[in-house]
Amino acid sequence: MELDNDGFPNPPPYRLIQNQQSILDEMDLVFIDPIGTGFSRASSEEENKNFLTVKKDVESVGEIIRLFISKHKRWNSPLYLAGESYGTTRAAALVDWLQNRHGIYFSGVILISCILDFQTIMEVPNHYLPQVLMFPSYALSSWYHGRVAPKWKKTSVSAFRKSVENFVINEYQPKLFLGTELSDKEKQSIAKKIAEFTGIDLSDILKWNLKINLEDYISKLFEPEKKGVGRLDSRFLGFEPKWLGADGHRDPSYFALHGPYSSCANDYLRRHLKVGKVGSDLAYEILNADVNRYWKWEVENSFLDVSIKLKSAMIQNPNLKILVLNGYYDFATPYYAALHNFRHLDLPDELRKNLSYEFYEAGHMMYIHLPSLTKLKADISKWLKGA
Repeated sequence: MELDNDGFPNPPPYRLIQNQQSILDEMDLVFIDPIGTGFSRASSEEENKNFLTVKKDVESVGEIIRLFISKHKRWNSPLYLAGESYGTTRAAALVDWLQNRHGIYFSGVILISCILDFQTIMEVPNHYLPQVLMFPSYALSSWYHGRVAPKWKKTSVSAFRKSVENFVINEYQPKLFLGTELSDKEKQSIAKKIAEFTGIDLSDILKWNLKINLEDYISKLFEPEKKGVGRLDSRFLGFEPKWLGADGHRDPSYFALHGPYSSCANDYLRRHLKVGKVGSDLAYEILNADVNRYWKWEVENSFLDVSIKLKSAMIQNPNLKILVLNGYYDFATPYYAALHNFRHLDLPDELRKNLSYEFYEAGHMMYIHLPSLTKLKADISKWLKGA
């Protein structure tokens, strides 16, 4: 799809173009739309609901994979599993299920915009871990928009990231741990540094007891301009719906890309690939909230965490390589939360070398940003040679 080099769309009508950074020269690609997404449906609406559980979703997608490699005689081919966003949650559960159920062992798993343990991102009362793990993304987004303190504006993104992460590890998290036992002097000192890193007013930071929620950051950074930054990609700006009389936040990065992706996908599938009669009559579900929602809430009195399934798969198959890819400006699956998850997975030393990480100066869909797409191609190609 034709976008500018930063990933921002042109006016409609939209145009599909050749992807010069495709990895088809490295491997065959098989895309699967799980039940409820794309054109995939169960036999009835009632039956459709039966697939909206973590277990049934994983089993159904796993069965598609088993049938595909059987039909096309690919059982002994190098197999890789890739997922994006909620697809990383699915991929981690899938690799474990396929190993245990069918003895299908993969060479590697690629996790694009990774979220495996939902306690790292779900903002709930008396649980400040998500605010800690989101903070580097807030700071980097403020740096991108030039809203940080003057002393940080000319710092490179890599040097700024290092300073922010050092602050989180050595000052921010330890002070939050103290709660109400934090002295006023210490609170003022930490709040001042937060303000310098994010550009958020000191008074707001103190009012929030040093903890920034996503909705607050999104709406506060450009409050004088009555604009908000994107959730999927904070490089995008849009008018905040609260200024337009709407309830709740809407994501300008989603708005910017939903139309182009929907139009191009439908046009390519229907006009060029000429999908069959059933598919042509259905709506192509670009993003189905019902399918996404159950990944968050199926677990009672806990948070969904499939990282332990990925750990299990790595222990059973010590040759399994994992590539974790995240964008700096992604608030949906913040990069520091993914790092935290893997740091606390307690993998044996000899298995930790099977983990690789790459980061991009873009958001959730880092490949819309041409320099990140070029880097993504190079990173995957290099990783494949090692995996």
